[in-house]
Amino acid sequence: MAPDAGRRMKRIGFAFNPTNAQAVSLNGRALEWCRARGIDAWSAEAGDRAAADPLCPSTEALVVLGGDGTFLRAAQGAHAHDVPILGINSGKVGFLSKAESGDMESVLAGLVAGYAIAIPVGAIAVYLVTLTARTRFAVGAAAGLGTATADGIYATVAVVAGAVVAPLVAAVRTPLTWASVAVLAFLAWRTFRPALQRVLPDGATPRPATADTTPVRAYATLLGLTLVNPATVIYFAVLVAGGALSPDATGAERAVFVLAAFVASASWQMLVAGGGAVLGRALTNDTGQRVTAAVGGLVILALAVHLALGA
Repeated sequence: MAPDAGRRMKRIGFAFNPTNAQAVSLNGRALEWCRARGIDAWSAEAGDRAAADPLCPSTEALVVLGGDGTFLRAAQGAHAHDVPILGINSGKVGFLSKAESGDMESVLAGLVAGYAIAIPVGAIAVYLVTLTARTRFAVGAAAGLGTATADGIYATVAVVAGAVVAPLVAAVRTPLTWASVAVLAFLAWRTFRPALQRVLPDGATPRPATADTTPVRAYATLLGLTLVNPATVIYFAVLVAGGALSPDATGAERAVFVLAAFVASASWQMLVAGGGAVLGRALTNDTGQRVTAAVGGLVILALAVHLALGA
């Protein structure tokens, strides 16, 4: 569960509207921003599937530069390759975009930070997949938003007082690690438990193992489980200190950074929950549900052991 402060996105793509001068200019600025930070980046005209499709499978996020029409054209390719997508508005209509063009550098900084901490597969992702597979997408989506909220909270702490808080957290890293091990062990048991339920006779209607799980409860559970890992604030603090944000960044720019980090994390969690929903539709019988629970629980337990050995 501890984040890797040195982890960065492997590749980010940009889809832009070639008929919009502002979008073309933003595309150049975005590529230069990525180059200056050693991030592999590519760009293509929105809707140019021939150019984008070969690159999308290895791309961790797609940023659309343009209005709603540009966003919709680019979304077709992103959806085909399960790539998270975020829009920066430079068109006349931008209801689908999450940010405006003047905020681009802060948006990219938050986007890279949010995806870099969300994408690595860990216990939370495994739990989210198994939870969604055993319930429904609404529950998994709410749980994913709980995790993204925790990331947003720690990003806020980092940009407001990261220089003060990060050393305090680092000083108690060992007990925090063991607390994370305990949380992982709890997650492993919670995930594995449905695999131990009594086999029902043929024709009987099983009671879902998570029948009492509501979206609100799932949100609160994942929020709490993610917040128990305050080492996340160190990750964001390191990024801020390392130049992800300018030292003289305004309050608005810092707010945009936090919002972009939250949106990036949330979009990835939705993708993970969607994968869990697909898995749940494929494994609808009792045996499939048990196997899903058992495998998920064992994977999380293995992650707990690995973390304990490195403590």
